[in-house]
Amino acid sequence: MAFNPTKMQKMAIETDGNILVSAAAGSGKTAVLVERVIRKLTDPINPISADRLLIVTFTNAAAAEMRSRIEKRLNEELRKRPDDIALLKQKHLIAFADICTIDSFCIKLVRENFEKCGVEPDFKVSDGSTHASLSSMIMSQILGEQLSSGDDAFLKLLELTGCEYDEKNLADTIERIYLYSRQLPFPQNFLNNLVYPYEAEFVRGNPWYDAAFNYAKTKLEESRIFIEKMAKAAQYVQKNSDKCTTYAQATQGIIDELSKFADKGNWDEFFSLIHISSLKSVPAAEKGDSFAEVFKDNKKRISDMLKQLCELFSQGRDEMEQTISSYLPAVKRLVELINEYDKRFFEAIRSENAFTFYNTEQMALEFLCRYDNGEVVIRDDAAHLNDRYDEVLVDEFQDVNDLQNMLFYILSDYGKKLFVVGDVKQSIYGFRGSNPDNFLNKKESYAPIDTASCEDSKKIILSDNFRSRKGVCETVNFLFSLLLAGQRGKIVYDEEERLNSAGELPQGDAPQAELMV
Repeated sequence: MAFNPTKMQKMAIETDGNILVSAAAGSGKTAVLVERVIRKLTDPINPISADRLLIVTFTNAAAAEMRSRIEKRLNEELRKRPDDIALLKQKHLIAFADICTIDSFCIKLVRENFEKCGVEPDFKVSDGSTHASLSSMIMSQILGEQLSSGDDAFLKLLELTGCEYDEKNLADTIERIYLYSRQLPFPQNFLNNLVYPYEAEFVRGNPWYDAAFNYAKTKLEESRIFIEKMAKAAQYVQKNSDKCTTYAQATQGIIDELSKFADKGNWDEFFSLIHISSLKSVPAAEKGDSFAEVFKDNKKRISDMLKQLCELFSQGRDEMEQTISSYLPAVKRLVELINEYDKRFFEAIRSENAFTFYNTEQMALEFLCRYDNGEVVIRDDAAHLNDRYDEVLVDEFQDVNDLQNMLFYILSDYGKKLFVVGDVKQSIYGFRGSNPDNFLNKKESYAPIDTASCEDSKKIILSDNFRSRKGVCETVNFLFSLLLAGQRGKIVYDEEERLNSAGELPQGDAPQAELMV
């Protein structure tokens, strides 16, 4: 069946520049990607050579499917124009096109430049599990050396990481931070910045100071839901209903006052207020009154939240600053240990000529660019890669990590020729380091395609769903407009995220959606 694009799909296929396509489930994003590639290859005025496209997908299976669909569409075009020499050339070149996963691309880039990356060209790639015993041995050596030294900073670090009986907690902490840093561009910057909160003055702008108030604001806002449930239950309590209603109103007043002081952001004022803000016992209730139980349960949730905030704001500002600064030597030692572990571990796996995917991504980025005085600078040896691709196309962009985001930014000449597709609601790889904020930040800052100028970075919303009936789409919209309201994951299920049923599907008498509770 011929692909007949909608207005927004057509814009996604034809618009050049720095483009983000937010494609809802069933909106035909793969078809759009394929048609965009075909349009580039068959442009009558300025066709792009197939081997000058970088098309990145998330899995090997998706890459194989993408290549197959592009080849199929090229064959369809060839049947229409069998004597078209340019089209025949594109069919030949598509076999050499970079249609791959980000991991396979990085491995290829490092192999092509193995001398400059300081590795052998025939290196093996491991998922990391084969290095577990090597990692454990190196960690034991490093921690054993520190224990022998009896250094005060190290002993404090053992105390802070809860190493009462052995060093396992510290070893786990070092490994977790190390692995997290490997998913970031320029990991040394991240490691160096770990020390900053312990050196900086404890005022607004200090990460610990700001994090405490952000947490307090979030918890206070969440507690309003519990107060609302208390107020509703109070109306139906069998005994002391009026007192319960007054109690809920008084609780609301306490939360309002705390929220006002949290917004001001004065540590000592909030510290004083939170330590005198407690809830009294709830009015007596009839035994077996279910509404009274609901009232008491929600009161307990608010009391527990207030206790958490008291523990967080446990000291005045000056005392807290002294406490945090006392951790500085231990944190510096932690960073030194992570750097030492990184150095020894990388030397060991290089001698084995076997790297992890994280290693190859880091080596690829290090070959491409460097961080210099707050700017990302492309290295002279890699400058030719800016001209190697006429466009970089990335599928499932919501699942890229920060390092991969930087790679795409560099390879697309600082984002000038970058086309990304994704759906932030389908981001499921946070446990592997993906950062959906990379997608959300673009979506929030890019100009809508209908109002954008030629120079703007543009976003295109594909919300038409061709897979599900209207009843299914409306049920999904109803549920997720309630569940995704910005409190979790920063996703707001608004008009841009709603599914619009656009498929021509056979209708029936059976319900189109069923809730099983």
